Amino acid sequence: MTSFTSLQWLSQVPAGLLNKREPINKWNVYMSPASPPSVAIRYFEQFQEDFNFFLRSRSQELVVGGRMVISMLGRRSHDIHKKINEFPLFDALSKSLSISISEKLVAEEKVDSFNFPLYTPSTQELEDQVFREGSFTIDYMKQYYHDWMFEDAPNMLSKTCRAATESLIIHHFGEEIIEPLFETHTRILYERLVAGEDIGWCQITVALCKSAA
Repeated sequence: MTSFTSLQWLSQVPAGLLNKREPINKWNVYMSPASPPSVAIRYFEQFQEDFNFFLRSRSQELVVGGRMVISMLGRRSHDIHKKINEFPLFDALSKSLSISISEKLVAEEKVDSFNFPLYTPSTQELEDQVFREGSFTIDYMKQYYHDWMFEDAPNMLSKTCRAATESLIIHHFGEEIIEPLFETHTRILYERLVAGEDIGWCQITVALCKSAA
């Protein structure tokens, strides 16, 4: 059984990111270095709930000793409150949406009410969740880093990001924003590449074995 690059997506945007007075995660569309600590906690709690449900459900489909391999986007730092940019693609997307506001393509309130249901765990968080849920043991875990420091990387990465997020963006903002948004996104990634900034991401692969009841 395998799961590839899907478990970083949550079942829903974490509850409590919007209130009547002020969006808690204003100017961000995911759990970013600029997000308040309470945002990171809400995202982590939603990930715990979803990942535990996934493990529990898959354990019912495997015999004792059965194997499952998971590969998903991850985070290098174990500290969810550490102010480093772990996912440059989505940071660039946040900035692209901010530019869309200044260009009058979208309303600020519309951006403030938008958050991606995405959480990138650390290896320690994955290990802890597997242990706590109890259906599996870890046979193997490795963290990789994809370094995209070559000339056409911004174009390729922006297309990858668009493929993963386009339906969510269209649902919230409408289709007319897509082309200018990702043109800006590509430009931001290119500017960062030229400046020598990191535009890659972390991937974690885990091999699990179904435990005896």
